[in-house]
Amino acid sequence: MLSRLGFEAGKDPDDGQPSSSAMSLAVVSSGATPNDYRAALRLGADAIVEVGASLTQLGWLLESASAGFTALPSSVVRALATRLADPPQLSLDERDIHLLHRVAEGATVTTIANELDISERHVRRLLNHLWRVLQSQSRLPGVVIAARWGLLEDPAPNRPGQHQNLH
Repeated sequence: MLSRLGFEAGKDPDDGQPSSSAMSLAVVSSGATPNDYRAALRLGADAIVEVGASLTQLGWLLESASAGFTALPSSVVRALATRLADPPQLSLDERDIHLLHRVAEGATVTTIANELDISERHVRRLLNHLWRVLQSQSRLPGVVIAARWGLLEDPAPNRPGQHQNLH
């Protein structure tokens, strides 16, 4: 959830004269997602604060914003830096995600076929389907798109039909 507050910045700290610059403060609910922060930034927020922030935090955020900086939680910064675009709604199953991880790790079609106990031709067919879903022409751009959309952030799932070794 996102709320937006606008206010005049007040007096310029250097010369004490009234400031003509307006600031926009976005308030996000606790537990806000990176997409909530992204939406606040796109709306032009100069500062983003979570509900329940202390007065000290609020003061620090406003001071940073007046200096031209926007402070964000490090987890949000990492997510915004790696996920340059909102991913579309994709219907990828566990095997698709596994294939993406294996391709990103550099596995060959032959290796993947042997791991999944399917033919190389079938692996190529599955990969071509993935590239179409990701709107990619080939392997490298497909992996880059998957990384940008956050599809490679979690560890690779187990191969379909294989149980995790707990030893």
